[in-house]
Amino acid sequence: MIFSMAPLDCNAGVLKSLSLPHFGPPSPEFCSPWLKLFIYNQLGCGPPSVLFPKGTKVRKLPETLLPYERLLVTFWGQNSNAVPIQNALVTILEGLCFGAVFVQGYSKEAVVMEKQVALPLVELEDENQLKAVKKLNQVVDLTFICGYLTLIDSPVEKTPEIHDGQQITASGDNIRIHSIESCNQIQETEQHGTHKQEWEIFSLDFGIPLFDQELNSQIFRGLNQNALLSEEK
Repeated sequence: MIFSMAPLDCNAGVLKSLSLPHFGPPSPEFCSPWLKLFIYNQLGCGPPSVLFPKGTKVRKLPETLLPYERLLVTFWGQNSNAVPIQNALVTILEGLCFGAVFVQGYSKEAVVMEKQVALPLVELEDENQLKAVKKLNQVVDLTFICGYLTLIDSPVEKTPEIHDGQQITASGDNIRIHSIESCNQIQETEQHGTHKQEWEIFSLDFGIPLFDQELNSQIFRGLNQNALLSEEK
């Protein structure tokens, strides 16, 4: 019996064993952004995501990414990094010289409002999680997967609109500047907490995580409860 550690990137290689059961990604594609795109397509929701092929000349960021304060940038075959939007274009252009770059909207609040759900699926903590995870379970049987889901609550913060013709450029010389009045409005909105918390599926990782002991324990409890470690399975 072999367990893969998580998360893995698509260059880490996938163990292929005909004699031992393997709890981990079945192929390298399951460790790549293609899996995220598949999940978002099947669920009809997810953060704004853009895949730039190698060598693409990007002159400005897509408008769908502009409302976010931070973007999640993934160089193909490497780990993801959260980058301030002011620095994102330069980072993307550097990465495109060596390979494809996957970019996702990832606001400051989304970094904090993040949680993991252990797999195989046994039970959920609340209805907000149930809505997203239950929908994914209709596409992929989560009761037979060893790994974890990452869920985010990522409402885009309402900030003053960019003036017509203004874009985030590589030089970063046109960063948005808020007035005192607009800052007060943003602060008042944050204090009252007007948005409803809705969890969305952000990623699915196969294997055993090393960064969270409690999540690790939950995964093994699920494996035992679903009898995935028994000889009959």
